[in-house]
Amino acid sequence: MSLQDSARFEVEKKKLSSKLNEQLKNVILMLDYIKGMKPDDAIREVITRVKYLKYLLNYSKDNSMDYNARLENLEQLVYSVSKKNTIIEFLEEAALIKGDQDDSEKNKKGVILSTIHASKGLEYDVVFLVSCEEGLLPHYKSMTFAADIEEERRLMYVGITRAKRYLHLCFSKCRKGEFNQKSRFLREIE
Repeated sequence: MSLQDSARFEVEKKKLSSKLNEQLKNVILMLDYIKGMKPDDAIREVITRVKYLKYLLNYSKDNSMDYNARLENLEQLVYSVSKKNTIIEFLEEAALIKGDQDDSEKNKKGVILSTIHASKGLEYDVVFLVSCEEGLLPHYKSMTFAADIEEERRLMYVGITRAKRYLHLCFSKCRKGEFNQKSRFLREIE
């Protein structure tokens, strides 16, 4: 059975604690409610129902820049998905679901937008590694411990080694009206 059918079964049989049963029941009801909605409306509904903006505000209470960045990401997600009729269309375009590609598809030229994590094991003739700035690469949340900085350095290395012929390392001197320092990792490259 599907994950949702399994969850429904658990709720009906009341095999979980009463609190967990109620929470799972609410998730199922929400999924049922948004099933026929356009994707952007569904995302807005979920954000509202789970009080996600309040959660983000509490999570980022010591860092308003973090809250604003996360809010902008949500707004961009809603905007991007609003151009699609179904969530499947959006996911296929976002390359989160890979469809079958014939050889002619694979050989088409174009731009591929990817995260460093998603690019592991792949190579491209030309790579633009953008946002090589302190606070982004390395990420500000990784600057407390040396081991975290090393992990960020490793990610930078992964990004750099995706390039077969040309590598462009980019940083912005100013973002959202604030001055940026270029990444310490750029200074380490000979």
